[in-house]
Amino acid sequence: MAAKFFKMKALWKKRFLLFGLILSACFGYGLNDTVYFDDLLNSSNLRYADFLQYSTSVDVTSTDFYCWRISINNLANYRDNGWDLYLDDHLIKPLVYGEQSLNQFSFSNLSVDSIEIIGHPGLIGGNYTGQGAIRIHTVRPGRGFSTSGNILLANESGDPGPYKYTERSSPNVDKIGHDNSAILEYGFPSGWIRLTLNSQQHTYTDTAVCPRIRRMTEDWPGANKIAGALDIQYSSKRWNHSFFSSWSSNQPAFLFIDIFQQEFPLQFHHFQSSYSGNRKNVLQWYMNYNRNDIRRCAKALHSLEPYVHHSLDLRAETVVNFANPLRIAYRLNSNQYDFSGNYPDYNFLSHQINGELKLDRRSGISKIVTALVYFQNRLATNLSFQSSWVGWKNTTFHSHLSMSQRHLNLNPYFQFWRGPGERIIRKFEVTLSDFPEYYSLYSGSFGLQRRIFTEILTDLNLYLNYRTAEWWYLTAGQSEHWREGAYGGLGIAIVTPRGRRMEGNFSAKFRISNDDPFNEQPAVKVVCRLTFRPDRNFTLFLNGVYQSGEHWDLTDDDVEVVTPLMLSGRVWIESGFNKWCWQRRLLVRVAIQNLTNDRLQYHPLGMNREISMIAGVYFWFKEQ
Repeated sequence: MAAKFFKMKALWKKRFLLFGLILSACFGYGLNDTVYFDDLLNSSNLRYADFLQYSTSVDVTSTDFYCWRISINNLANYRDNGWDLYLDDHLIKPLVYGEQSLNQFSFSNLSVDSIEIIGHPGLIGGNYTGQGAIRIHTVRPGRGFSTSGNILLANESGDPGPYKYTERSSPNVDKIGHDNSAILEYGFPSGWIRLTLNSQQHTYTDTAVCPRIRRMTEDWPGANKIAGALDIQYSSKRWNHSFFSSWSSNQPAFLFIDIFQQEFPLQFHHFQSSYSGNRKNVLQWYMNYNRNDIRRCAKALHSLEPYVHHSLDLRAETVVNFANPLRIAYRLNSNQYDFSGNYPDYNFLSHQINGELKLDRRSGISKIVTALVYFQNRLATNLSFQSSWVGWKNTTFHSHLSMSQRHLNLNPYFQFWRGPGERIIRKFEVTLSDFPEYYSLYSGSFGLQRRIFTEILTDLNLYLNYRTAEWWYLTAGQSEHWREGAYGGLGIAIVTPRGRRMEGNFSAKFRISNDDPFNEQPAVKVVCRLTFRPDRNFTLFLNGVYQSGEHWDLTDDDVEVVTPLMLSGRVWIESGFNKWCWQRRLLVRVAIQNLTNDRLQYHPLGMNREISMIAGVYFWFKEQ
């Protein structure tokens, strides 16, 4: 009997070891998340930021499902807002009181080829990104003139139906959207010219949000955005030129500021003008100008001070070829905040010198990336080492080590509230604690990548980060909050080949510990996506997202104490179809969101998202 027991125990050990070897041999790391245009269609996405729910590399939170806070790969918490947004090589900065709002971006997603989520420090277009980046790549139009557009609309179900006598009954019918676009473009052998126009509407009818908005304005509880963009590309054998300019206006807009735990109405205007060029891919230069104009709403009962924010980025980059290619870049960044009245203007100027040494080896590639950032008479050093090599049975191994010293006031959110916005929060009896001028983040990861059954791509990533300090604000009755320590996690992904009749994508992230003293990002996030194409012109999709619960510390205004609140785990399931018509010139989209009709919240003070339906059409005047 004992011999049988030990035999069974040894057998289970072997099975466990075999499972571990299969797991470690199958899964890999090093690939950035990439969302393609087809992925956007095969979901219930209505706007840019919606697709972030399907990435385990990204944590998001929102009070209204229109303005989203984003944390990429746990490189920063929700408040840091230090991630970068790019359209091709153009740096975009739609900033409202330090909040970077992806949905305020003016470019129509109908011209998107893919969206890349970069979850590690690195060099992009002469700029060192230490907290991740979102890169939007545009599709190259065909030759000649072409026109396209889309009309999307959604409604949240108000028919209680079988839920009438349960806690899931729906109180009303909520309009979601619209989201409309029109595109005119001309393609030629050496480039293209593209003009895009789009409009969006977001209505605040949820009972968790609308009462707070009603106390702040007499205006209609919705946001109307109109935007336009001009994109010009030209390429020759020696020269490449790219010009992008856009303008968007959202009035009224309602921004939730968690320092005050309240939405504030405003008119937001964003202007962007960028030019980039290169010669033989040896010398490259970039010029980006962003203007964020925040104005008061005419019918606002309470509003924050308006201002104009100018941001100028000048970057130059060159490649020197010795034994290995060395990329050297310089960046000058200027931020100016102009206020009306007797208030002073604020100016911030920083310099950055970056380098990237690429080491090609027979078995793999290594990169050494460094950045020196000079800001407010202090120098911050950033160093990153990335390596990938092919090992046992064509398994690709990836490793990453980085040390980042971060100037806190270079993050847009902290730059505003520690500078021009400091006198605003003092009126609300909120004070700012002392904090170091910069803090450090040490990050390391190791992973494996391999294809199994010759086609299925698998990923595994184990990471560990250490943050030296955390800063936030103080309200009456609070003690000072500091936090430092280690946190880490494990990421897993299984992806089938694209373009097949049946496609599947499974990814999961398991987070250990937490780096934010005021709210916890989900410890577990699981995404499963299935797509089935019975024929070329018809697609069925089913997507599911699970996120574990979150802990938030919010201030009770009546007793001026911090109240801990908990969001329970939530499941998001959606299903829909796409149908091509008119010789693949017309695409019809229909999707049902939140099939379980759970009260889905991303923030304790946020709206409850019920079951809803999205419907729309895309049209082209050329066969797709």
